[in-house]
Amino acid sequence: MTLTFSEWAQLQVSRKIFTVDITLLASTNTTLRVASSSGVWDGSNYYEGAVAGLPSFSRSIKGLAFGSTQASFGTLTLNNGDGWLDSYLEDYNWVGADITIKVGGPALDYSSWPTVISAYIKNIILDDEFVRCQIADKTTKLLRNRIASNTWNGSKVYAIVDDILTECGIGSGDRDSTLWTQFETDANMTAYVETDGTEAASTLLDRILPPLMFWYGFSRTGLFQVALLRTASSGDYTLQKDVDEMTAGKYPYDKHYWKINVSYISTTPDTRTIVSQSDSSIKTNYPLAMESGVKDTVLDNETDANTTLTRWWDMLHVRRWVVKTGLKAQGWGLGIGDAFTLTRSRLGVSGSFRIVSVDEDFDNSVIVLEGLQ
Repeated sequence: MTLTFSEWAQLQVSRKIFTVDITLLASTNTTLRVASSSGVWDGSNYYEGAVAGLPSFSRSIKGLAFGSTQASFGTLTLNNGDGWLDSYLEDYNWVGADITIKVGGPALDYSSWPTVISAYIKNIILDDEFVRCQIADKTTKLLRNRIASNTWNGSKVYAIVDDILTECGIGSGDRDSTLWTQFETDANMTAYVETDGTEAASTLLDRILPPLMFWYGFSRTGLFQVALLRTASSGDYTLQKDVDEMTAGKYPYDKHYWKINVSYISTTPDTRTIVSQSDSSIKTNYPLAMESGVKDTVLDNETDANTTLTRWWDMLHVRRWVVKTGLKAQGWGLGIGDAFTLTRSRLGVSGSFRIVSVDEDFDNSVIVLEGLQ
């Protein structure tokens, strides 16, 4: 019987194994394969049991519901007391090397092991016993390129983003195709964007996407993602108390508005007009509800600005809650934008939640998810 990862995780198997693929750089690259346990075979390759310490992993959306994702990975530590890595250190460049980490176990076919980290090595530290690899997010590697001077006048937002990504070498095969197809529909709006050749891709994307309520970043598997954080109608995984849920709690999302303001470019290049939506009765029940600052979009017409305003209003004129839950192995593989279903009647929690934050400690098998309902 072939198990899926979800089925394997629910068996509460105590022995979890991590494999690491590192693409070391030279005129001819080579792949170094190591694991947290000896004797791992993926069907074609052997993994040396040399992992002494696994990196932690965390990723969250900067604005919780919109903006770039921020990631932190920690350090991967490899045993080198017997010097077996010395030739790799001498013959290959490690800094900038891509790294992929998967998780699974003896009862799970290797083809079903999910990728939990796809990143790159930012730096290495060597001593007599260990090679310590500092891991960094692909965002800092791929989106730091400066974008050539350009003016997009009346172009579709999705086409502008496509141009930026293509200039960074992030082609269609490097993107989450499902999310990108939806993005082409959601971002089918016209805009005016100027860049003078000094802006990094990340800076330019920050000007374009967050004011339109999009989040963006890279998935666990290293694919570029961009999307609206839609309310979840169902979960990709249902958390089961006493099986995989360890703790649960909730807190109110701190962005709650009775009035929202959005601006668009009414006359190029820099004349702006504001559109607003408000409901003063919200302040009666929620005295801390706020009026938003003006969200300055790159849109060049009132129709698209009002569509964006409606999206902001639908998301933030109601009080929303963030659920925080600690898990065992079942949460591995879930990422930003995925959804989980959770019921805790004592907390008044019931329904599906869109994941906005993931925090994982691989060494101690602890996963913490935050989801917005």
